[in-house]
Amino acid sequence: MPTLTALHPRLAPLAFLPEGVLQSIDVDPDSSHLLWTASTTPGGYPRVSRNGQLVMLARWILEKTVGPCPPKMQASHKCHDWELGCPTGNLVDFDWHRLCCTPGHLAWETARTNILASARTVAHRNASKGVCQQGHALTRRTTDHKGRPIRKCWECPPSVTQLVQLHHDSEINAAYAAVL
Repeated sequence: MPTLTALHPRLAPLAFLPEGVLQSIDVDPDSSHLLWTASTTPGGYPRVSRNGQLVMLARWILEKTVGPCPPKMQASHKCHDWELGCPTGNLVDFDWHRLCCTPGHLAWETARTNILASARTVAHRNASKGVCQQGHALTRRTTDHKGRPIRKCWECPPSVTQLVQLHHDSEINAAYAAVL
């Protein structure tokens, strides 16, 4: 009997996976995706049993095809990104992308890069803003605060909440200075 990788040449890069795992991967004829069809985490990411332990499938694939996970990195589905030209982007079939186990669609990335790549996150929406609510350009000059960029326009007058926070901070700083 021929193996699954022989029946589906697109599964060949995943030949290191056990046959039972390969049976749970669907070759999508309409796209370049290999889609997971079995158990997932509550968040919708594929997970499998490897040597008796549950592991994330994307991580296992990356470890075998790219190498060990670098420090402070995580598995990322590049097919979430608009750059790949996926017709559904990541606003329609969001969970569908999580099921992708195509080696070329996976990469090691920092959590920040991964979050910013997904148009569904607040971080992505805020980072892609070019102007504040008053129309001031959000440039590094107008958003830097104590050496770190934050998404607040320093050209706009502070809100009451911000003034209260500044007053509170100055009281705390004064109290610390008195103790020291």
